[in-house]
Amino acid sequence: MMMLLSPFWELARELREMRYLYAMPHQIGSAKFTRLLPDFQATDLEDVMLGGLPADIDPDKVMRPGGQSVITG
Repeated sequence: MMMLLSPFWELARELREMRYLYAMPHQIGSAKFTRLLPDFQATDLEDVMLGGLPADIDPDKVMRPGGQSVITG
């Protein structure tokens, strides 16, 4: 499919070019990072995700696209 679309859709060409990354297992070593920043403390994923939300949004409350809360129960 990507081969058929690639003459017309630039993203299809790029995706075909990078396809090998999905089939090849790879990982990044942390030795150089640890050597450069030995005191680095990773931030908890939940704190990062909540930090990106506006202060008036409760992450446990379902919201409609307009911002009104959805009443459940």
